[in-house]
Amino acid sequence: MSIARSNVNDLMNPDIIKMADFLIKINQRVAQSVGFYYLAYLRTVFPEMLQLYSHYSTCITQLVAQNPNLPAIKPLRGLLRDILKLIQTFVENSTQDSRIFQEEFLPSLQNLTNVYRDSSPDARDPEVLMMIATILKYAGASLANFLPAIMVNLCETTLPMIQADMISYPEFREAFFSLVKHIVQFCIQGLFNLDSNQFSTVILSILWAMKHNKPEQFELGLEAMNVLVEQVAGGSAEIRNTFFQTYFTLILQDTLTVMTDNAHSGGFKLQAELLRKLF
Repeated sequence: MSIARSNVNDLMNPDIIKMADFLIKINQRVAQSVGFYYLAYLRTVFPEMLQLYSHYSTCITQLVAQNPNLPAIKPLRGLLRDILKLIQTFVENSTQDSRIFQEEFLPSLQNLTNVYRDSSPDARDPEVLMMIATILKYAGASLANFLPAIMVNLCETTLPMIQADMISYPEFREAFFSLVKHIVQFCIQGLFNLDSNQFSTVILSILWAMKHNKPEQFELGLEAMNVLVEQVAGGSAEIRNTFFQTYFTLILQDTLTVMTDNAHSGGFKLQAELLRKLF
């Protein structure tokens, strides 16, 4: 970012972009090797890394608006994706004290989800969904207060992108369904604290995943619904009653629909398990 302070246009120099991506890739390897001890260095580069991410995201949005096939877009996407992968790598390899990451870095990560929300669909990166899914996996219980922002910035913006059919934005589907599954699996208290509209968005997202034809997609939906029903069954009487009164018929109908559809025969075991839990 010292380059940007002298002339922001220099950040669009292909050599600068290539060098920045190279440095991020080196940091990925270091973070993977040293794990939690990478934290000291991450503290020094994290703010500027997020500034880079925000700047280049804006550039991508502007370029996509001109022509989504411009050659300049690809290296920018690659750089942003590697920034997100660096964060994922650190989280995956630093299990000693996730509290430090949550307190020091999580508030700043909301800016990344804001960028995702504010970008046009064609300028968004599914790696953002995978990064948040990874953080949920390792620190989900402590993200309850962050979950409403995840719903607004990620879930409520991505679901409309993939609802019209089962073909468009294929790279977003598995990432999104993984995110929803991890919300259910690792942040259940946060899920129960959502308002009714956001909770319904989670249910509809899972049911939509179950209806997909690709096994890697409908299995994520079935796994998420199985976990959710099990979590609800172990919750308070108030949670159980409200959930089943509101969603039992809908879940049952959609489960029976995919169960009797030859396109989803590969999910029979998970479908049967879900029916058993419902009854």
